Amino acid sequence: MSQTTDYVLGHSDFEIERLQIQSAALARITRRLIAECNIQSGMRVLDIGCGAGDVSLLLAEAVGPTGRVVALYREGRAVETARSRAEAAGHRNIEALVATDDNIPVARPFDAALGRNVLPHQRDPVAMIRRAASAVRSGGIVAFHEFAAYQPNRFQAFPSVA
Repeated sequence: MSQTTDYVLGHSDFEIERLQIQSAALARITRRLIAECNIQSGMRVLDIGCGAGDVSLLLAEAVGPTGRVVALYREGRAVETARSRAEAAGHRNIEALVATDDNIPVARPFDAALGRNVLPHQRDPVAMIRRAASAVRSGGIVAFHEFAAYQPNRFQAFPSVA
């Protein structure tokens, strides 16, 4: 996250609300990602680019009260929102911090590191993935959920339409 440019949409109340609405639409697929990553009770998971805490809340459900979610984001207003939401939901296993992925202020290693919709905002997404991997124990999990735009091969021959 330290390699980012300024987030174009900012961190206004309106933008944080928009992110929460977007997250509600993505919740089902995010739960599937968490399940397919085999995130389980008792695990210690790093949420990179937590924003308002939507993924952190889902991870907290998966790791249960014996697990821990460390949620990082570079902007304090969003982190405060994540903290408030975690508290309101009764999740005492989420620690939301103003930090970047290259300056993780808590002990490593984690069992897993996840991020959602963060790589497009990086100047060097590969470097972020490497930093995430370095925060995870050997054999641990690193996963990112990102949008992919599909564009068919422009040079592909299409049958003519009669």
